Amino acid sequence: MTTLIRTHTFLKYARLNLQEAEAALQEGDLKAAASRCQDVAVALVKALAAATPVKRVDIEGLKEAQLRSIVSDLAETREQANKVIQGLLELLQGMKAEDRVKAEALYSRTGELFRAVHDICVPG
Repeated sequence: MTTLIRTHTFLKYARLNLQEAEAALQEGDLKAAASRCQDVAVALVKALAAATPVKRVDIEGLKEAQLRSIVSDLAETREQANKVIQGLLELLQGMKAEDRVKAEALYSRTGELFRAVHDICVPG
């Protein structure tokens, strides 16, 4: 039960950051929107880690191999796992939004990633 509560809490943080990214985008603050998208990725990684009851995960020292292992264990298909892993790694690297078109594309990818991680963490 604790695992589910922690997972939902981090998904809530991710959704909140996604909403803040949208607000920043609407206000024209592209840098803030990109930063919020990166915060979404951090919260999604924490949600994935919380959804893994067997493994003990140190978020601060999380390596790419550990992330791949966590997502692969939770995802239903390899394709789903690869999509989530690639999206998280891109966002965690801190993509820049130099213009409105790139910022909107970044926001859109972040929203898709949120939905994919939500589907993995909250099946059914």
